[in-house]
Amino acid sequence: MDNVTANSLSAFSSASQLLKAGVPIAFHEITAKNGKGITLIEGTGDIHLSPNAVYFVSYSIGVTIPKDYNEVTTILSLNNEVLNSSLSSNSNFPPGVSGNLSGSAIVNTKTGPNILTLVGEFGETVYDNACINIVRIA
Repeated sequence: MDNVTANSLSAFSSASQLLKAGVPIAFHEITAKNGKGITLIEGTGDIHLSPNAVYFVSYSIGVTIPKDYNEVTTILSLNNEVLNSSLSSNSNFPPGVSGNLSGSAIVNTKTGPNILTLVGEFGETVYDNACINIVRIA
């Protein structure tokens, strides 16, 4: 049996990103990578996963709520389908205030291409930093 960390990736971004809902959060630096089952081109938000595999994904993100909103939500998406178990939301941020969100999910990939992204769901939000960790578990 392979070591569970034979395919893993950690990526980070400290650059502030003002993004509309549904636009993937970009990761600018791969901080750790093992194996070939997970790929990311630095500076993008598209993370390619091997087909027919199971991954554990966790993320944390710093956000600043624009003046017109008081809620922020982030969620993982696989092939443009949201993974509801990864939802992280807070409706208690006053506009213009910074806070943190985190979430996780078990991801089952299908045959063919599998593109994982982390997106916001409401309005424009400033993402101050982001970190994602992915480990293939089966």
